Amino acid sequence: MMDNAQWIAAFFQEESAVSLLADKPVFAQVDSFAVVGFLIACDERFTDFSAVDTDQLAQLTLAELAAVLDSLQG
Repeated sequence: MMDNAQWIAAFFQEESAVSLLADKPVFAQVDSFAVVGFLIACDERFTDFSAVDTDQLAQLTLAELAAVLDSLQG
């Protein structure tokens, strides 16, 4: 099974044909349609995703975003 960092990278590779850079905020590397699709996918994949302040996700790198999703899996 893919870990969350791999899942995020694969999602954006498939949706936007973007290979994410580790040191840049994820959402700054993709278009807004891909971000919306990602948020919807997260809501479907993680039952507690609605508790996440999505405004805070905007500046997170791949590792930081994966850590947020990891915390939802408890």
